[in-house]
Order: sequence, then C-alpha cells, then structure tokens
Amino acid sequence: MTDASAALYEARDEAYPNEGVGIVTVDCIVYPLINQARSATRFVVNEKLVHEAQQELIGQGHIPVTFYHTHPASPPSPSARDELWLQEHPNQVMMIVGKTGIAGWVHTDRLHSLGKISKG
Repeated sequence: MTDASAALYEARDEAYPNEGVGIVTVDCIVYPLINQARSATRFVVNEKLVHEAQQELIGQGHIPVTFYHTHPASPPSPSARDELWLQEHPNQVMMIVGKTGIAGWVHTDRLHSLGKISKG
C-alpha cells in the first residue's frame, strides 16, 4: 500500500461513520476537509474553507489536483448523486474511497472508471 492510499484509508476511517471529503495533491498529500452534512451518504463542504485549504497547500508548495470523498459502507462506485456531479463537471476526476478500495472516475462522453486499488 502506498503512503497516499494509506492516508486515504486513514481519512475514511477517521470520518466514519460519516462520509469524509478532502483534497489530494499531485505529490499525494491527503488534506481532509470537514463534512458539514455529517452524513453517511452525502457530504457538504464550505467553498470558502475549500479555497483557504487550497491556498494553504499551494503556499506549502503542493499542487491540489482532485478531491476525494468516502463511501464508508459501500464499494468505491459512484452513487446517483456522484454520477450527476461527474456529468455536470466533465473531465474532472473524482476519487472515491470505499469500504473495499479506492477508485477514480471521470465523465467524458460517458462515465469511465480510471481504475481501482483493492484493499487487501
């Protein structure tokens, strides 16, 4: 397991039983954010806090590249809400950290899996 995947699993476990959400940088730093929904099936983040976190990471020399969120009780497959978000944000990568692994998803002309790392 890589340091980044270990950090993503740790972020998932720390947010449990709720969904966790955060930022991943190009150098594999995992920066958890606060899920204001406090829900096991959805997340809400404050846009101002997201911007501040991105600026903090940039100030430390890290480049934010994507967001992650967790599915604490299910596989890392997009929910209907996730699929809608992906359709509305084409070519944006979504990382999902699920109960059984980590997967990347993107919507171009259709939903595409970018691959999965199974937790073993």
